[in-house]
Amino acid sequence: MKTTRFILFTMLLFTLAACHKYDSDAYKKGGIEIVVDTVRATQIRVTYIPESDEAFYFYGCMYAEQIEESGSVDSVISMTLRDFYYIYEDMVSSGEIYSSFEEMYFYRGRQNASFCFLPSETAFTVFAVQVNPETLKPLDKAVYVDVVTSPLIKSDNYFGVWSYEDTLVISPANDDPYWWDYVSMSELRDTYDNDAGTYLSKVMNMYEEYGFMEYDVSVGETRWAMLPNDPSLEEEEEYLLYVMGYNGEISTDITMVSFIYTQQGLVFNQRPGDATGTANWQRRRQTPHGVIQH
Repeated sequence: MKTTRFILFTMLLFTLAACHKYDSDAYKKGGIEIVVDTVRATQIRVTYIPESDEAFYFYGCMYAEQIEESGSVDSVISMTLRDFYYIYEDMVSSGEIYSSFEEMYFYRGRQNASFCFLPSETAFTVFAVQVNPETLKPLDKAVYVDVVTSPLIKSDNYFGVWSYEDTLVISPANDDPYWWDYVSMSELRDTYDNDAGTYLSKVMNMYEEYGFMEYDVSVGETRWAMLPNDPSLEEEEEYLLYVMGYNGEISTDITMVSFIYTQQGLVFNQRPGDATGTANWQRRRQTPHGVIQH
């Protein structure tokens, strides 16, 4: 009888091992090193280096205040993972996504992360924790580093934006550097749920990561002449133009203007309230409310 039980138990262990979705190293505890690369007034850039490239881990940045309210870094992480899972279930049930939870929220291997649009002179905790990709729970205590963002060097620059026939003009108040770009309202709606903050964060992260920002910064007046049948623009499409001071990070308020491209010229309006979510995003980024992911 005892022999039979032992055989059955052994078979069960082999069955469970065979049912794992990933290599066995994905379930072993291992260390994660956090290297803080850059701390600015509104941005923290870090590198995560796990001991094993097979391990899954969850990372982010949280306000130090949040830890004081919740008791520990690990308790905040547990609550965040739970909240993310509820969000994930809703998206799956509505047919919005087909990816697995671990593909959406967990990482493997060395990762570079940039947490942007943070309030200056504020205490944050950058963390990482190894997780089980099947139970979705931490395998160990989190590792973390405390960071305080530096003071913001603000510019008193502001921007006039206007058009003349097929030319869009950006007129700054002084010669401080600034950055501008544009996005179609359809892309903002369909891909970013009308959240201009999320769009800006992704674009600026990409530009900074690949070293484009320093070459894309403007000084003085900008004139953008739009040619007939311009391949970069869709006729009758509405676009959102945004302009902001930039000295290594955002140094002014963001000016936003919408325009419609036509063969006859630009239909152009100053409509700072139309970028749904932007004002809320600015307030949200200033309010301690949980974990920030890059």
